[in-house]
Amino acid sequence: MSFEIKALKPQDLETLYEFEKSRHTNLNEIEKTFLEWKAPWRKESLEHYLKASWCMGLYDDATKEFVGYFLAQPLLFVESYTQTLWVEHIGFKNIKIAEELLDVVYKYARDKHLQRVLFNNLEILKEVKPKFQWVTTQKGFFEVYTTKMSTL
Repeated sequence: MSFEIKALKPQDLETLYEFEKSRHTNLNEIEKTFLEWKAPWRKESLEHYLKASWCMGLYDDATKEFVGYFLAQPLLFVESYTQTLWVEHIGFKNIKIAEELLDVVYKYARDKHLQRVLFNNLEILKEVKPKFQWVTTQKGFFEVYTTKMSTL
């Protein structure tokens, strides 16, 4: 299976929102509403991240179906690092797509010459085996260095 990667824009909000709502088939409508109140894919959060233009979506090359995405934004001058990519959320259909998205995040950060990627406490990193090494910070975030330096 091959994928097409696209930068997500504000007009993709409904696609992401419906994608996430469809992933929670084990919940009833009330439970979905409660989940959405604090979810990174709630509409106000999507509006913020999609304006930042650091979000990418994955589409199946054969079917053109939307299969996953990540919400991210750059953070400047945090914890002595000049440039960090903050990944708030990764949404995906299956583990293979999750692995592909992690690879895209890492390569994207390296291509943009960012020093590290900081992942929110994502369950995805407990489920998949990415092609890079990460460390867990004191606050429970996952940190990946994208340069040869390992720490400052």
